[in-house]
Amino acid sequence: MVEFQTLGFLSGTACLAFRPRTLAFNCFPSFQVSARKISNIAPFSVIRDLTRNRSSSDQVVTSSDLFARLSLILEKLSSHRFSYSSLDVGCKPIQQSPIAYNKLMKAFTQVGKLDEVLRLAREMKESNCNPNVYCYNTVMNALVEANQPAEAEGLFKEMISDGVAPNVSSYNILVKLYSFCLKDFDAGFKVIAMMMENECSPDLTTHSTLITGLCRAGRVEEARDHLYWMLKEKCPVDAYTYTPIVQGYCSNGRMEEAKELIDDMESLGYIPNYVTYNVLVGALSKAGSFEEVEKVLRESSSKCWKPDEITFNTYMDGLCKHGRVKIAYEKLGVMVDKGILPSKVTLNILIDCLCHERRFSEALSLLDRSSELEWYPGIVGYNTVLSRLCKNGRWSNVLKLFVDILKKGILHNTKTLNIVIDSLCRVGKVHQAKCFADNRGFVADISTYNTFIHWLFQMGKLNEAFQMFYSMQLEKITPDLITHTIMVHGLCKGKKFLEATDYFLKSLKDEFALDVYVCLISKLLYHERYKEILYLFDGMVRENHFLTCIVFNSTISTFCRKGFCHHTKISFVYLVLEKMLYLSTSKRF
Repeated sequence: MVEFQTLGFLSGTACLAFRPRTLAFNCFPSFQVSARKISNIAPFSVIRDLTRNRSSSDQVVTSSDLFARLSLILEKLSSHRFSYSSLDVGCKPIQQSPIAYNKLMKAFTQVGKLDEVLRLAREMKESNCNPNVYCYNTVMNALVEANQPAEAEGLFKEMISDGVAPNVSSYNILVKLYSFCLKDFDAGFKVIAMMMENECSPDLTTHSTLITGLCRAGRVEEARDHLYWMLKEKCPVDAYTYTPIVQGYCSNGRMEEAKELIDDMESLGYIPNYVTYNVLVGALSKAGSFEEVEKVLRESSSKCWKPDEITFNTYMDGLCKHGRVKIAYEKLGVMVDKGILPSKVTLNILIDCLCHERRFSEALSLLDRSSELEWYPGIVGYNTVLSRLCKNGRWSNVLKLFVDILKKGILHNTKTLNIVIDSLCRVGKVHQAKCFADNRGFVADISTYNTFIHWLFQMGKLNEAFQMFYSMQLEKITPDLITHTIMVHGLCKGKKFLEATDYFLKSLKDEFALDVYVCLISKLLYHERYKEILYLFDGMVRENHFLTCIVFNSTISTFCRKGFCHHTKISFVYLVLEKMLYLSTSKRF
């Protein structure tokens, strides 16, 4: 029995589940089903039959060819779909036992329904079904996942006061709490020390959780030091211990150190797995180092790992973002040839590639075809096409596609509606856009209001722009950097320089935004509004925002860009800089 005094350092995961494809690789978190799982039930022979007589080395891959092959694959696979039964709110376990309750609580945890987990935990106690350590662990983990660390700490104390001894998983949840939620790594190390005192040896998950937390906090060197300590103390180590550090180096652009660490793994006999290599492929693709990506893929067989759908999705996404759309199509063909089933993410990447090349008809055809075959790209795919159509000035097509979305019963989101509103505003249909936004069921967000305010200013309707801004405040939506920039730019466009200056000074109560300052000072200098400039500097000092070197540099740079450092206007520059120097030295608190 663990005494309560072991919690003296507390302020007052179930075992960290390493899901290899989502722990250290977050590019596509929405897709959770791996090709290996799909292969157990999907007829991969169909794909092999389609590509058996095809040589990728002597045949040019075209988008129409890939579209036809992909459509045939999807058609063959349309009868092999997954369905997950939904959990009913308020449901109860079949038996009044800790095992049954724990199973149901875990199910609710997986779908993010914390309220249901807590409800079941209360029902257990009320029905005198005493929770065991596994039940406590499930609830604690659910609280940590929901970023409620104080409640999780309290539950740990309650577990001990109820006479339930923590196990390794219980302590691992505490390490997860301190490492992921609170970033209190000293407390995390104390938990490990407490485990040892209570003869509960830390396991691989304990240390890997701490290392992952350090890397997420940007403390990669400390994570590596802890790894070396583990090796020195002969603690268990595997690829999942190394991978967060590899990802930490990759995230900071330290590719050489990441590759050196992978080499160290191999030299010590710890084989990197597909998660490690997916992190590396993702970083190399993002950096545009595609030759190195090809080298990693060529060596995959000799290094005992198989590229999966995440590997190719990341590679294709990087190719598209670097303008190599044709090669991305070819990689889709390679992916299919290897028997890797394209996912929702794959289709959305392909759609994005088509839109980048303004091949909207093909993108729309792919959307239509995939829906018919019950292989839904989701609203993300439609939003991609809508956004690209809007940016390319094809606003009538935006409205037509939105009508199709409604007809098909596809669940749209606020981003979808914002794109439609933006398209209507761009063609001068602001009134219709407002009627559309007033439609029951539409929840406006900051992007919605920014769009309206911007276009109302562009049309010279300053009063309506202000009304929209005040409506946003009534809805308790906080203005962001874009809002502040739009307001300052719009007021200056309407020759309301003093109002623009007042607005900026009021925004200083939140924080100083350099971009907004540059926008304002540029407009004031361009129109030679000396009176407002002096008022601006006085107001900034009054609000305790001193005229730092950043402000000086930005002001001088703006002078130069606007051509004030030549000929007769140089005297105006001197006046402004003298005033700034006077204020910065005489009115500093």
